[in-house]
Amino acid sequence: MLARCPLCKPEIIIADEPVSMIDASLRTDILAQLKSLNLNHQISILHITHDLTTAYNACDKLVVMKNGFAVEFSNCKSIIKTPKNKYTQDLIGSIPTLDIKQNWLES
Repeated sequence: MLARCPLCKPEIIIADEPVSMIDASLRTDILAQLKSLNLNHQISILHITHDLTTAYNACDKLVVMKNGFAVEFSNCKSIIKTPKNKYTQDLIGSIPTLDIKQNWLES
């Protein structure tokens, strides 16, 4: 599908959870292809996701929505690093982390 996009010359692609059920290696490839369409063909990408980690790596701007309303909108990296809204803070706090040292200490 992504290879066909430039043929239609769209101004925007709406990508609803484009990598949600895909393994990590393919996820990287698909996100790179979307970025390439954006940069090389000037196609805007509306990336809809629940995965803030993917959003951080794939997006320039971020809108955080709660119950259908935008609660925060700004540069993606600034929202992730310094969230102002409590809901955004909770979303970021729910991202799992890998703390190998802690896991080894407990076993």
